[in-house]
Amino acid sequence: MGIALAAATASVLTLATGATSTPSLHYSVSYGLLPTSGAAPTFGVTNGTYAVANSSVNMLSGVTTATTDIQEVTIYNNTGTAQIITVKHSDGTTAITKYGPITMGVGYTLSYDENNGWNMFDANMNRLVGYSGSGRLLKVSVIAAGTTTYTFGNGTNSARLVMVGAGGAGGGVPSTSGEHGSGGGAGAYAEWFGSVTPGYTMTVAVGTGGAGSAGANGGNGSASTTATPVSGGSTVTCPAGSGGKVGASTTVPVIGGAGGGVATNGTVNAGGQAGFASLMSATTGVSGAGAPSPLGAGGAQLLFGATTAGNAATGYGAGGGGASAFGTSTAAGGAGANGVIIVEEYS
Repeated sequence: MGIALAAATASVLTLATGATSTPSLHYSVSYGLLPTSGAAPTFGVTNGTYAVANSSVNMLSGVTTATTDIQEVTIYNNTGTAQIITVKHSDGTTAITKYGPITMGVGYTLSYDENNGWNMFDANMNRLVGYSGSGRLLKVSVIAAGTTTYTFGNGTNSARLVMVGAGGAGGGVPSTSGEHGSGGGAGAYAEWFGSVTPGYTMTVAVGTGGAGSAGANGGNGSASTTATPVSGGSTVTCPAGSGGKVGASTTVPVIGGAGGGVATNGTVNAGGQAGFASLMSATTGVSGAGAPSPLGAGGAQLLFGATTAGNAATGYGAGGGGASAFGTSTAAGGAGANGVIIVEEYS
């Protein structure tokens, strides 16, 4: 037996719409009436359309003469935009959600039958696995470079963004034996989560890691990592880390590059960690390691012993390591890592 409506006109199966736009939904319900007197069941189909936003329509009402067995339900989105829908059953006092709320893309079909339960199909009638209710993870995207646009799916109602700013490069070394550059700072970190509009396109920009320079301070991470996940909302911003300092025998230790300032407009906001200082003497020393980020490892420190370029950061948002000098040549610090935006979409 499928969804049962009690033998009462107050027992109803409703289709509720969201307020994003005026919908035009087609629905069809197949049912059987199961009399309590032992008489043979009778069967029927009710069809209809509904075009009122932020309201509901009774797709089928119970009857006082028999229990109504709902065998099949089909709902089709016949509009040019995605629609938020919810299917509920009410006994006249309490309404229970049977499916949703969920977003139906353009041309999508929601189908229920007694044997297979609820299923969603796209406009080409491909069954959408994992599309069976509110809050399910639909997609994960990693945006690792550049400025671009990102469009949420038609079935996406909420999202979580994990973001980190770019890291600064490690400090270089001059052509003086025993010098060591300090580590670059890490980018700031943010998480944002909340409701989003299905199909909304947001602008995103991922900061570029700083570049090392021979015999000079490391480059700062360029630009902030930003995203605007809600139309008209505030932009989430993760500042970049600063470059490490060039090795200098007159300044011991050489302080590492500053971490990115505290992120803004995220649900969670944090600043980046500063790069590690370098230490040196006439015969020994170490360069400064790059600062780690929550999503990346900083460039490793270097021991005194050879003129060596700094180690690059790995992962996302971490700082590059400082260079080491032993001889008469210069060397550059390791590169900082790019920032990143990780987008998780939920139904």
